[in-house]
Amino acid sequence: MKLKTLTERNYSYHEAGRIWVVPELRLVELPDGSIGISQAEITRVHRAIVNEICGSPEPLTAEEIEFLCATCAANYSEVASALGMHRSALTRWRSSSVPVRRATSSALSPNPRLTEPAR
Repeated sequence: MKLKTLTERNYSYHEAGRIWVVPELRLVELPDGSIGISQAEITRVHRAIVNEICGSPEPLTAEEIEFLCATCAANYSEVASALGMHRSALTRWRSSSVPVRRATSSALSPNPRLTEPAR
C-alpha cells in the first residue's frame, strides 16, 4: 500500500536541548488517517542536526553530547576519546553542565564514528 506523503514547511523540531527549524519535513498519512514520520525521515533530520552541531563554532552543551551519543550509537568513552579527554573528565563535565570549548569539541568533526549517525 502506497502512503500519501505530506510536506510540513519550517517545522519546529525539539532535540539536543534546542529547537531546530526543519525547512521541509516529510510526513506520511497512515491508513487510519493519522499522520506519522518515517524512520528514514528521522534519520535525515538527525543527520542534519549532527552536522550543524559538529560544524558550529559554539561550545557543545551536555544535551548536544547526549544527542550525539544517542544518534551515532557512541558511548561516552568514544566521545571522550574523540574530544581528547579521559572518560572521567567527560563524566565530571556532564554533571557540571559547563559547555565544552569549541577548540576541544572540533575534534568531533573529522571523526566519522561520531559524525555519521547510526543506521
